[in-house]
Amino acid sequence: MGVWDDVSGRDAVTVRLRFTPQAGYRVLRSTYPSMVDPLILLDGSVEFEIRTRGDTRGLSCEGLTWILSWGEEVEVMGPPSIRALWFSALCTDRRNDIGDASLEPL
Repeated sequence: MGVWDDVSGRDAVTVRLRFTPQAGYRVLRSTYPSMVDPLILLDGSVEFEIRTRGDTRGLSCEGLTWILSWGEEVEVMGPPSIRALWFSALCTDRRNDIGDASLEPL
């Protein structure tokens, strides 16, 4: 079962994502069974909710890795706990890339 396959049960988590127009186009062309009501915003960005497996941190390692693979083309909108997890991982990656521990929130 893939990270974004249709997921249900008490371990499932719903994540709200916003993609840049360029990335949103690619995401909409893909098939994610658990994607709910994608919305194309006026600026061309794409926002939707998607359900995935959770874990003790709130989001599976596979789910977080997939989100991080989009780099600056995606933003986690919610829930707040998943947004914080994503932001922390994003900052860690950036610090490792540039050696800067003084990153400010987006």
